[in-house]
Amino acid sequence: MYYIIVICMNHREDEYYMKDDKALREVLQTKIAQIKAEYPKIVIKEISQTMANTYNVKHGLSIDIINGIYPIENLTYDMLYKLMKSIHTLTASRFMTLDSSDLYAPSYFTDIEIEEFEKPVPEEEDNFDIVIKDWHETTMDQYRVIHIFTDINEKIRWRNYNKLRFNPETQRDLIEIKSQKGTIVKKLDINRKAVNNMKELMIKGLYFPVPCIININPDKCEEPVIIRGNTLTIPKENHIDLIEGFHNYIAECEVKDENPDWNFPCELKLMFLDTDRCNDFINQMDQKTHFREPQKARIDTQSQENFIIDRLNSNSKYHLVGTIDKDMRVYLYKIIKYIFEVQDRKQAVDIFEHLKDNLNYIIENTDHYNIAFNKTEFFVYLMMIKSSIDSNIDFESIYRKIDINSIFEEFKIRNAPSASYYAKLKSIINEVIKNANV
Repeated sequence: MYYIIVICMNHREDEYYMKDDKALREVLQTKIAQIKAEYPKIVIKEISQTMANTYNVKHGLSIDIINGIYPIENLTYDMLYKLMKSIHTLTASRFMTLDSSDLYAPSYFTDIEIEEFEKPVPEEEDNFDIVIKDWHETTMDQYRVIHIFTDINEKIRWRNYNKLRFNPETQRDLIEIKSQKGTIVKKLDINRKAVNNMKELMIKGLYFPVPCIININPDKCEEPVIIRGNTLTIPKENHIDLIEGFHNYIAECEVKDENPDWNFPCELKLMFLDTDRCNDFINQMDQKTHFREPQKARIDTQSQENFIIDRLNSNSKYHLVGTIDKDMRVYLYKIIKYIFEVQDRKQAVDIFEHLKDNLNYIIENTDHYNIAFNKTEFFVYLMMIKSSIDSNIDFESIYRKIDINSIFEEFKIRNAPSASYYAKLKSIINEVIKNANV
């Protein structure tokens, strides 16, 4: 069975703002799971017939949605509405006794959306072969790779006709979750935080194109590609599996949907692997080497953590300006990331001001002008500053009531604080705040 990555309808998603699409997606997943478990296949055909007659949704498309080939969590608002209304219509029939109270359109959609999404899907062009002009092939021993170069406009066209598929035989497993009503449903395991980070960088022009790896299984088609002269053609009947770069693909398509004038170069590497070799490839990608933390700290110039460190180390109003060396930069990158969990630039600026003012207070009261803070001092002081922010209590009040020397005796840090250090120090500071009634 194949799982299609996403469905695109004929409106811009950012023009609409569903009240609660997450709740509706779970309701629809639950309803479909119940229908498949409790009712004959004729009910599924009737849902498909309703979608076709009312909204001009092709039978094959609606059947694939119900069978999980099109994951519910990736359906557009338009298709969510049409699916919900079609299932709601069938719940009133003699075939079904499912509760329809959670399929009430105004619970999820605005009046404007309901009016728009009631319109049938416009007729679309017929399915088509993919024709590539810009490509080159590398063949060496048992390896054959075709490098394809295009842009996001063409990639969106492929997306709209479901050319790039999610195949669970050669991709990460679907995850199973239990709905609020106890029904087990399957979902794609999408890391939304990763996708949103990619989107933010793409919009700013700071994201470098990453090749997607696609595969055509030669065991499942007679002619994977056709090459005539300088033209490469992928016949429309061939299944193309996206086996690496799924999150990049989602991010690119969402940015284009939300910004129609945005363009982006896209590269794909087409491979010809059977199911076993394809899974060997996926396993290889899972074992790839990640950056060590010092390198990440050095190259992550756009991070909020490095913004805070750079500003602290270059600000003339900070008494120890210029004392953060390369080793301390890596250390601060780690602990600032862990302690403060900075989300955006505004928060980074606020944290910098807290650090500058409160560290200066410590320097002035301990005559610490001529020597840089060590790792233990930075760890303890940053934890105290974070506690003062969270509790909305003046830092100086906490500092005056804590036994700082005994804390320094207890916490000796050579490389990095352990998880137990964080927990224990947080407990000590909270106890001081509580008992001292600061």
